[in-house]
Amino acid sequence: MIDYRYLKAFKLTVQYQSFSKASKELKIAQSAVSRQIKLLEEGLGEELIIRTSKNFVLSSKGQKLFDEINLFEQKTLGIFKNEDELPITIGILQGLVINWFPNILSALRKHTKRDIQVSIKDINDLKSGVENLKYDVVFGTLNLQSDLLSSLKIFEENYVLISHKKVNAKTVHQFPWIVFGPFDPLYNLKYHKPYIHNPGLIPPIMTIDSMAVMIQMAINGDGIAAVPGHILFDNDTLKNQKEIILTPFEDIDPNFKSSAIYMTTLSYKKYPKRIQELKNLIPIK
Repeated sequence: MIDYRYLKAFKLTVQYQSFSKASKELKIAQSAVSRQIKLLEEGLGEELIIRTSKNFVLSSKGQKLFDEINLFEQKTLGIFKNEDELPITIGILQGLVINWFPNILSALRKHTKRDIQVSIKDINDLKSGVENLKYDVVFGTLNLQSDLLSSLKIFEENYVLISHKKVNAKTVHQFPWIVFGPFDPLYNLKYHKPYIHNPGLIPPIMTIDSMAVMIQMAINGDGIAAVPGHILFDNDTLKNQKEIILTPFEDIDPNFKSSAIYMTTLSYKKYPKRIQELKNLIPIK
């Protein structure tokens, strides 16, 4: 591995055509500059600078190396100079992008001119995506704290059961279930007692991959549905339904444990500007 200090000493010496000027910029002795260049030449097995009594000239390999160092520095500076032009890449669970993220996305669009890329993925894809730098930030149930990744809790995902009649753990099977999918807490009741021992108790199940439609179906009296509580706060249709009963899902299933939603990124000491712009728009509860 080449020590960057040696490359820097070589580059400045060639740039100024002077060992002494390079030593002044590097704030080291002139002999140290000569020593670093010699170590670089020994490491590469090539003579880069052909010294004369009064001056020096570059070998062909030395000239190529000098050109490549300049090109590398230009590209490196370009990465950081163009931070404002970099897109922000976001990975998110489907339920969140449908029910929680649109308002934040709209606010982000108003606050930045940069491109925004949003991908809807499952939890495993989100984890690998942020680890492999495919996404700048992901939103989901990931709570990862390591040297590589860091998660910030945004809010608790509390579920509420929507029904027309009072429902409890003993009567929940008397109503059709409207569920989002196999990870729906209502759907998961089928794997608990008494249903696991008596599958005949399980009522008809309607699977709909839209929380908005699930809520409307429950309002219409077509069944009962469990939805994240944060969705209900902004649902004007539900607010106007006086006959609707909202029950914390913990009252239906005492074993149910609410999950938290996290924003996960690399473990930055300081967020890059594009991530900070997004974080500033997220209400932390």
